[in-house]
Amino acid sequence: MRRNVLPIRRLLATVGLLLTAGVVLADPVLLNQERYRLSVLNNADYLDDPSGELQLDDLTDPETANRFTPVHQSILRNGVFDGGHWLRLSLTNPDGHPRPINFLIDSHANHLIELYYPGLDGQYQTLRSGASIALADRPEPLGTYALPMMLPAGTHTLYLRLASEDPLNTQVWLMDRASLQATLGINLGLHAAMLALQLLGLGFALGALVRYPHPALAWASLFSFGLILMSAGWNGLAAPLLPNLGFIDIHARNTGGVLALLGLTGLVAQVRRDHSSHWLREFLRWALRSLVLIAALALLPIAHGLGVFLLTLAPLALIGIALSWLRYRQSNLRHEHWTLAAIAFASLVFLLVVGSSAGLLLSVSTNAMLLHLTAVVAVWIVLRAAYHRARYRDASLVATGLNLPLLHWPLMRKLNHEMRGPINGVLGMSELLQDTSLSAHQQEYVNTVQAAGFSLLRQADQLQNLVRIGLNRLPDNQDEFDLYDLLEDAIQPYSRLAHAKQLELVMDVAPELPSRYRGNAQIITQILSNLLDNALAYTETGEVLVQVKPWNGHRIRFSVTDTGPGLPKDLKDSLFDFPTPPENNVLSPREVYLGLPITRVLVGLLNGQLSYSSELRIGSTFWVDLPLPEVADSDEANAQTPGDLADVRLMVVDDNLTCRKVIEHLGKSWGMEVFSVSNGQSALANLHNEFHKGTPVDVLVLDQNMPSMTGTELAERIRGDEALNRDILIIMLTGVDVGQADLDESRLNIQYLLTKPVSGRALKQTLMQAMPDILHNREHHHVKKSLFF
Repeated sequence: MRRNVLPIRRLLATVGLLLTAGVVLADPVLLNQERYRLSVLNNADYLDDPSGELQLDDLTDPETANRFTPVHQSILRNGVFDGGHWLRLSLTNPDGHPRPINFLIDSHANHLIELYYPGLDGQYQTLRSGASIALADRPEPLGTYALPMMLPAGTHTLYLRLASEDPLNTQVWLMDRASLQATLGINLGLHAAMLALQLLGLGFALGALVRYPHPALAWASLFSFGLILMSAGWNGLAAPLLPNLGFIDIHARNTGGVLALLGLTGLVAQVRRDHSSHWLREFLRWALRSLVLIAALALLPIAHGLGVFLLTLAPLALIGIALSWLRYRQSNLRHEHWTLAAIAFASLVFLLVVGSSAGLLLSVSTNAMLLHLTAVVAVWIVLRAAYHRARYRDASLVATGLNLPLLHWPLMRKLNHEMRGPINGVLGMSELLQDTSLSAHQQEYVNTVQAAGFSLLRQADQLQNLVRIGLNRLPDNQDEFDLYDLLEDAIQPYSRLAHAKQLELVMDVAPELPSRYRGNAQIITQILSNLLDNALAYTETGEVLVQVKPWNGHRIRFSVTDTGPGLPKDLKDSLFDFPTPPENNVLSPREVYLGLPITRVLVGLLNGQLSYSSELRIGSTFWVDLPLPEVADSDEANAQTPGDLADVRLMVVDDNLTCRKVIEHLGKSWGMEVFSVSNGQSALANLHNEFHKGTPVDVLVLDQNMPSMTGTELAERIRGDEALNRDILIIMLTGVDVGQADLDESRLNIQYLLTKPVSGRALKQTLMQAMPDILHNREHHHVKKSLFF
C-alpha cells in the first residue's frame, strides 16, 4: 500500500508546483540560441533552508512558495549558519522538442547539490552532485559540479537545492554542451598547470632536502605539500585520486591548509631558534603540536565541517607567526628577508580563502585562479627561504664543539673590534716609516714590526670568523667577482711572510679559466687565507704552491701545497674538528687550532668539499672544490688572444723549479717560445748562445733573490755586456712589495717589477704592455747569424 502512495504524492506535488510557480515566478529564461553561457541567478528566486528539512513536496504549499525571494545578483552567499538554500528557476524551451542543457555550479565546497527538473514523462527527476558525492557517482565526472539534463519543450520550473556546512559563494551557470566542455577544459588546464608548478616546487624542496639535510627544508616540503592539497581540494582536483569516496576535496582542502600552517610555523621556528626568547620558543613548540593534532583530526570522516574553524585558525596562526618572526629579527640575513616574503604570501593565500568565504571576492572562478597562482608563488618563496636557511647552516652547533668555558660571543666580538684599532695603527705607522730614510738596522726593525702586526691581524681575522660562526652572521651574498683579482688580493699579503721565511710562494692558475664568476668572494678569500696561513706556519724550507684549475664541470679546485713536515694518518678524522678538552679540564692555548675547522664551516656554506693528502717529511696538499657558475665577461677591451704573444722568445731565470715550470707553462699556452734556467751563469751562457745564433731572447724574467748570482747582479752583467742585446726587456720578480725592493731600476733599465707570486694575468698584461719595446728591440738589435752556427 505504501508503494502506491509515494507516486501519487509525487504526482500531486508536481501539479501543485506547476500551479504555484506561475503565480510567483517572473520572466523565464528563454533558450533560443545554439550557443549560450548564462548566469541565471539574476532570474532565480531563493528560499533559506537552515535546518535542511524542506523537501520538494513541501514546496507545493502556497505559503512556502510565496516565501521565495528574488536573488537579484550573480552570486549567492552562504553564511556560517545558513545551512542551505533552495533556488527556483523558470526556463523556456521554444524548440518544440527536448533540448539538452547543462548547469554548472561554480563553488569550492557545496556539500550537496540537488537539481529537481521535469522529466519527459512530466514527473520531476533528481540529479545529485557536490562534495559529499563521490566523483564516480556524479552525473558529470569531468566537471566539479556539472549537472546535464534534457529540458522538455515549453516553460518549466526547476528547483536547485544547495547545502553546505561552510561559508562560501556560489555562481550558477546555464550553458550548452560545447560551452560546458570549453569552460571545464580551460579551468582544468589552468589549474593543472598551476598544480604542476607547485609539484615542481615540492620536487625541488625534496631534492634540496636530500642534498642539504636541514629541518628548514623539511618544513618547506611540508608547506608545499599542504598548499598542493589545499589548492587541489579548492579546485576539485583531489577527487580523481579517490573517485569512489565522498568529501575528498573537503578533506584535502582542510588537511592541506593545516599542513601549510604547520610547515610555515616550523620554518619560522627554525629561523627563530637561535634568536628568540624562551617563551617564544615554547609558544612555537605548542603551536606545532596543536597543528599536528588538528591535521590528524582533519583526516577523520566526520571532520568535513572544519572549514569554519580553519577560517578562524588561519588568521590567528598567521598573526602569531608574523609576531614571532618580527621579534629579534636580523635584517642583514638573506633568509630573514625570504622568510618575511614567505609569511606575506602565505598570509595572502589564506586571506583569499577567508575573503572568498566571507563574500568579499565576488568572482568565484577568478578567485580560484588567483588563489592557485598565489599558492604557486608562496611555495617557491618558502622554498627559497628554507634553502638559504639550510645553506646558512647552523654553525653555532659547530662552534659549541670548542667547549670553551664562559664563551660569550657578543663579548668576543667587542674584543675583536677593540683589537683591530691598535693593530691598524701599528701597521699604518710602520708603512709610513717605510717611506722615510732608514738605515739598514732601522729597516730591519720596521720589517719585524710589520711582520708581527700582520701576524696579529691574521689572528684577529680568525677570531672574527669564529665570532661570526657563533652568532650566525657569516656573509651570505652571491655577487660577480673577478677570479684573478680575488687570488691576488688573497695571496699577495702572504708574500711578505714567505719572503721573510725565505720560502717561495708560487701561484699557478690554469690559463683556460675565465675571469668572471658568481659566488661569495669574501668567504672564498677567507678560505684561501686560512689555507695559506696554515701552510706558511708549518713550512720552514722549500715552497708553498697555490694552484687553481677547473674540476668536474662547473667546479673550481683551489689547492695549497707545502713542503712542510707532513701530517700523521691518525689526524685524518679530527683535523677539521674544533678541539675538545678532556673531561674536567680545559684546552691550553697551544691546543686550540681554529684555521682548518673554520675553513670546514666556510667551505660547507658554499656547498664545497674540503680534503687533503699528506706524507711525512714531504709535505701536505689541502684542496677545496667549489661550485662557481661562470659569468660572461662584458669587458671585451681587455680580451687578448694568445696569438698576440706568439713567437715571442722568453727566458725565465729562477732557482725554484716550480716557479720556472709555472711561467714556462703559461708562456707556452700563449704561443711563446720559453727557455728555463736555474741560475745566472746558465742564463748568461744561453743568452750568448741564442744571440749569436741570430735568435736573441726577447724577454728575460728574473728572480731577484737567487743564490750565487742574484737577479740584480745578472741584470748588471747583461747591461754591461757588449756581446749581448743590452736593451733586452727585463721583468724582475721580487718577494717583497714593489715599493720596498732594494733595486735601482733606472740604472739597470728594468722597466717592469712584479711581486711574487705572479699571477698569469699580471704577467700577460705586463708582456702585452711591453710588446712595443719588444718589437723595437727586434728591429734595432737583430744580428746576422754567425758562420759557426
